Amino acid sequence: MIYTLTLNPALDITISTSKIDKDQVNKTTLHSVSAGGKGFNTSRALNCMGTENIAVAFLGGFFKQNMENLLNEEGLKHYVVPVAGNTRANIKLVEETTEKMVVLNSEGPSITHQEIDCLFNYLKKISKRKRPEYFVLSGSLPKDTDVKMYGHLINFLKSEGIKILLDTEGEPLYHGILASPDIVKINQHELLEACNKHFKQSPDEFISDLLSRGIKMIMITNGPHEIKYYDIFYSYLITPPDTKGPYKTGSGDSVNAGLVCALLKNYPIEEMLKYSIACGNANILTETPGKIEMENVCKLMGNVKIKKIL
Repeated sequence: MIYTLTLNPALDITISTSKIDKDQVNKTTLHSVSAGGKGFNTSRALNCMGTENIAVAFLGGFFKQNMENLLNEEGLKHYVVPVAGNTRANIKLVEETTEKMVVLNSEGPSITHQEIDCLFNYLKKISKRKRPEYFVLSGSLPKDTDVKMYGHLINFLKSEGIKILLDTEGEPLYHGILASPDIVKINQHELLEACNKHFKQSPDEFISDLLSRGIKMIMITNGPHEIKYYDIFYSYLITPPDTKGPYKTGSGDSVNAGLVCALLKNYPIEEMLKYSIACGNANILTETPGKIEMENVCKLMGNVKIKKIL
C-alpha cells in the first residue's frame, strides 16, 4: 500500500489553441479536466500500474465537490480533509503550432491549525489499520502554512515505521531534508539553491551529507537532460529517451510513482531506475497528468540509457 499527500490541490483544466495571439480572441478546445496536484498525479500513475494506493488531500469551497466527483469517476481511492477555503483552479494552455504550454496556476487557500490537526489525526489512524509501505509527500504548501510542515510530517511518519519520498522545493524542501526522509527527488535548480542558500556546500558535499544523515536514495532531475542517482552503494547517470510532446506536467510525479512501485516489487536497482524514468517519459504522451499507458512505459524502458559513475 502506498499513500500520497496533496496539500495544495487544484482543479486542472487543459485547453489548446492553434496559435496564441495576445491581441485577438483565442478559440480553444477543451482537452481534459482532472483533479490536479502532485500527489493526485502520483496516485493516478500508480493506478495505471495496478498498485494499490490512497490519495490524501485538503479540499474545500467551490471546487470541492467537482474534485471529489472527478476522483470517484477515475476510481482514485482518496481521503479528503475538509477545509473552509476554496481549492484552486489551474489552467494549462497548449499552443498547437509550437507544442508549447502556458501554465496559469492560481493561489490556494490558507489552512487553519484545526484543519492541520485533522490531517494528523487521520494519519494516526492509518498506522493502526493497514500501514502503508511508502508515503509520497510532494508539491507546494498551501498559503501561510508553516514551512516546517513536511519536516513535521516526516518525523511523525518515520515514528510509525513508514518510508517517505519527498519531492518539493524551497524552504519546505530544506526543512524536510533535515527530517531525513528515505528518498529525496530534487531538480538541478533546487539542488543548487539548497547548496548555496541553506547548506553552504558544494553539490558533492551536499549529496554526501544527505546520505550520511540517513537518506537512502537521492535522484536529481534536470528537465529532459541527464538524471543523477545516488545511494550509499551506487551512483548512476541516466539518459532519458528523447520523447516529444507538450504534456510535461506530471512527469516528475510519474517518476515518483515508478520509483515506489518498483521498490515495492523489489526490482533490481538498474531496472528500478529505467522503469521510473520511462514512467516519467510516458507521461509526456498523455493529456491528463499521471495517466500513463503501460505499453508506452515498456517501450520507453528500452531507450533509457544508464551507466555507473564514481
